Order: sequence, then C-alpha cells, then structure tokens
Amino acid sequence: MDRLSKLIHHITTLCEPEKLGRTKLAKIIWFSDVERYRKTGETITHSDEYIKDEFGPRHRRLYEAIDALKSEGKLVERSAFTPVGTRREYVPLELPDVDEFSAEEIATVDRITTMICKMSAGETSDLTHDELWKAAYLGERMPVAAAAPIAGEITPEILRWAESVIDADGAAT
Repeated sequence: MDRLSKLIHHITTLCEPEKLGRTKLAKIIWFSDVERYRKTGETITHSDEYIKDEFGPRHRRLYEAIDALKSEGKLVERSAFTPVGTRREYVPLELPDVDEFSAEEIATVDRITTMICKMSAGETSDLTHDELWKAAYLGERMPVAAAAPIAGEITPEILRWAESVIDADGAAT
C-alpha cells in the first residue's frame, strides 16, 4: 500500500464517518501536503499529483487509493443522503499502518483533520477556492509548490533589497 492510501486510512480513523466525506478528505490531504511542503520542501504523500476538481484541489489518485483500501478490506464506503446531495462516508475496518510517517507528519495530519472535521464541506471548499484554484481549468494540474507561499508584509528591509537588485530599467542585476 502506498503513502496516499495509508494516509487516507489514517484520516478515516480520526473523524466520525458522518463528518468526513470525499470533499473533506481531499481537503485534509491537500492542506497537509501544502503545510509540510512549506516547512520541508516535500509533501507527506511524497507526490504532487493534484488537479482542480469542482470542489477544490484533489489528489489525482484519491479515488484509486480509496478503491484499493476498499478492495483490501481496510475501508467501507457508504452513501449518506444530505440536504445538499449525497455524501460518501468512509468507515475504517482496521487500524492503519502509519509506521513510515514521521511523528511530525502525523501531527500535521491530525491537527488539520481535527480542524476540517468540524467544518461543513462547503466551508472547506471555500478555503481552497483561492486564486490558484480559480486560475486553473477543471482537471488541470495544481502544484503544491504554487500554494505554498504565504503572503506577507513588504518591510523596509525587503524593499531595500529589491531596489538593490533591480536597476533603473526594472531589470534584475
């Protein structure tokens, strides 16, 4: 089983099935990978295979990984009808194997899962419908690295540095 499948299996043990549908699962994986990339330059899943989906970024192999967990008897998927549509819920059938993940990686996933599970799927979608998502076409690749920068204040020190590397014509020196 690959890291993505193991990560999905772990996430399903952290949240009640009624609180974790496919959309929220995709968000937890995305936010976990983005946060880890910001800190280390690597993703938790060890891949950067995200695409724009209707509800936000989705790991390209999400459905394949869920199907593998189901076929291995580690997870059951069930449908729940809600006022806004059908939610796919995931019930783990055994404890996950998380040995290949670092304690820091698991802590990141656990923290993000706790946060996302308290939200509605719509609220989590709003979090990822940012400029990167808006700029991509449905099905187009969404690199984790493009989501990793954090906007900050332009301080006088940063401005002085920028002016020192840009000449009067606006070209970098």
